[in-house]
Amino acid sequence: MVDYIFMFLIFSITLYSLFFKKEKETAEDWKEISPKTVSMFYRFLYFGAINSFFAKMIFDIEWMIWITVYSALGMVICYKSNKTKRSTKIVLVIAIVIFFSIYRVPGNPISFEEFVNSRDDIQCKYRFECVMISHDETEETLKTITKIIPVRGFSYDYYFLYSKGSIKLGEDAEDEEEIKGINIAGFWFEY
Repeated sequence: MVDYIFMFLIFSITLYSLFFKKEKETAEDWKEISPKTVSMFYRFLYFGAINSFFAKMIFDIEWMIWITVYSALGMVICYKSNKTKRSTKIVLVIAIVIFFSIYRVPGNPISFEEFVNSRDDIQCKYRFECVMISHDETEETLKTITKIIPVRGFSYDYYFLYSKGSIKLGEDAEDEEEIKGINIAGFWFEY
């Protein structure tokens, strides 16, 4: 309940400060484009960036961070000043992309465990054993065969820009299977 109240307060404050509060506008800053149009578009992007960022933080909705990224990139593109050069905008866009890529890299092994469990053939509920699931299609029936496999090794390393995880499964070294994954910008890739 407190989360909803907190998000409502953030939403109300940004709504008021961006759309109802008067802003001083100068015609010298905007020569070709109507200042009202760009100002409203910039406010809309700012509103989306702040509220989606806090919605991700409070409610842990993973896809909300992408609205924040796109809104922040749009704000950098819309920002116009006599001092701002094209190279400065490019550097700002790259900095925003790097910041959100680092932000999305998980610092704990829970994300790697979810990645391993997303596979169809292995489910690991604990770090000491997993269940291998296979199907047998003999004599017109479909059977699901489960086999408990001990975990021989588990590692997870966080490197700020990316993270790596590895899990070794098997009874002994001969039938050992290793699942390795690398996380870049919040996305797991098996290698």
